[in-house]
Amino acid sequence: MEGNLINNLRAHIDRIGHFHIGDVPGRHEPGTGEVNYRNVFRAIYDLGERFEGTAALEYGPLVPLEQNLADMRKLADFG
Repeated sequence: MEGNLINNLRAHIDRIGHFHIGDVPGRHEPGTGEVNYRNVFRAIYDLGERFEGTAALEYGPLVPLEQNLADMRKLADFG
């Protein structure tokens, strides 16, 4: 909801049960706005078992759904 996303999520991960994912401005898919979601997803991934919640893609995609989901998988793949 505000700046300093990665430091805030690390500091408050024990209070976070669910992430709603949508870039700003415009509430479109990650990569269309000002948030570096690769870094945000990496920070969540690095928390490992400290985050046991869920995430939801909550935006209006600008590309076809199949392409969008493939892009999201690549963006969040650290394996």
